[in-house]
Amino acid sequence: MTPAISPGGRKTLPSPLAQGDGILIVDADQVVVQANIQVQALLCATREEILGADAPDVVQRYLLPLLPEGESPGEVVALLCDGSYPQPVTLDVRVPGTGIRRISVTANTVDAVTPALRLLVFHDTGKGGAGRAEERPPPATERLIVVPGRERRTPEQEVPGSGDVTTAARRSVADTAVLEQIAEDEDRFRSIFATSHAVMLIVDPQTGAIVDANPAASAYYGHPLETLTTMQIADLNVLDREDLFRDMQKAVTGEKRQFSFLHRLADGRYRDVDVFSGRVIICGRVLLHSIIHDVTGRRRAEEQFRALLDATPDAAMLINHSGIILALNEVMATRFKKTVEELLGACAYDILTPELAMRRRELTIQALATGKPLRHVDEREGRILENVLFPVPGDQEDSRRVAVISHDITRERELEQARQEAFDRIRQNIEQFAILGDHIRQPLQVILGTACLLEDEQATGKIQREIERINGYIRQLDQGWIDSRKIREYLQRHE
Repeated sequence: MTPAISPGGRKTLPSPLAQGDGILIVDADQVVVQANIQVQALLCATREEILGADAPDVVQRYLLPLLPEGESPGEVVALLCDGSYPQPVTLDVRVPGTGIRRISVTANTVDAVTPALRLLVFHDTGKGGAGRAEERPPPATERLIVVPGRERRTPEQEVPGSGDVTTAARRSVADTAVLEQIAEDEDRFRSIFATSHAVMLIVDPQTGAIVDANPAASAYYGHPLETLTTMQIADLNVLDREDLFRDMQKAVTGEKRQFSFLHRLADGRYRDVDVFSGRVIICGRVLLHSIIHDVTGRRRAEEQFRALLDATPDAAMLINHSGIILALNEVMATRFKKTVEELLGACAYDILTPELAMRRRELTIQALATGKPLRHVDEREGRILENVLFPVPGDQEDSRRVAVISHDITRERELEQARQEAFDRIRQNIEQFAILGDHIRQPLQVILGTACLLEDEQATGKIQREIERINGYIRQLDQGWIDSRKIREYLQRHE
């Protein structure tokens, strides 16, 4: 049998709630969704053991062994479940390494936005009436009870061969380990917060006050830390105050975590920022931990890229290897009969017919595989489109993109067809002129032969002169036909 460890030899530790109230948040299904480090230390339980567990079971399992013999946490369970027990509930809790502490427990909703979330607050009001734990006699030896994911003991008579230890000894070791882990976590967070190059702010979502800021935030905004921590977030964010507080509540509830804002620096300049904000509980207060990224350069580049896209009369868009539309201009959006906002982030293949989408996907894969521009012509809805796919290489396969330029060549094709028809008509006319000359010459020869048979020489001479004049016209037609054929051949060679 393992000997009991005398509690008198243990080091007295500060109360786990000395640095702030313990906070336990449960949802409408009585499942624990948040537990701060103070309540973890009080219950001698890890975050993994508490989060996701049934809240009444957590209270019974972890709080019951801390209560004096004969007492029950039933009042706390009733308070937690439906608030039916008058508030606050006051308990004398045997805190390992500290002694009997009088703990006040109250319950409330987190805020008006999330009434389904219930907040259980454990507040240390001071030394309890039963004396210090070190002065109490060692508890009876315990029987080991196996609980999924955790081992617990209940005060009973010794069970031979069970390897018994005292509750005080076991809880003293566990409590010391938890407190040490808490201290390490706090030091680690403070170190990361203070030394990180990322701009960080701690903001009270109820008042908008900037509770804390790291040196990177001071350097970025141009305000000394002492000044920054006396300011309101509305002093930096130009968003309407009502909209700003609405967005902060979305961050508190987890409805939204990423925001795009315009922030004002100390020198009066404005910067585009992306803010990643999440809820944290520090010393019993629900706060927002916000990380700010300056995206001014990226936004300016996007605006320039947008201006370049909109400047071209052709339809243009940029898609990734899966066909997701990353950027497009108004011409392309109009062609799809949608707005730019509706198409951004959509899959280009989903907008097309299945047959056309399959063909487009094959062409995109081919362009990415060869790394060379690929041209193809579309004819649909009475329009003729010449599309060029320009592969944009990337470091990784999923980072490759394709720029698509679509030029409407319907009018060009119509003009080409009209030009070809004109050439064909000219060719036909030239050939007709050649045939017409032969047809005219034959009757003239007959007329000339007949005139030679006439006895009137004067009339014969006149007919011969007229025939010669007509032959001159025919020779001009022949020369024109030859010249026209040469011109047509020249135009065809240089078209």
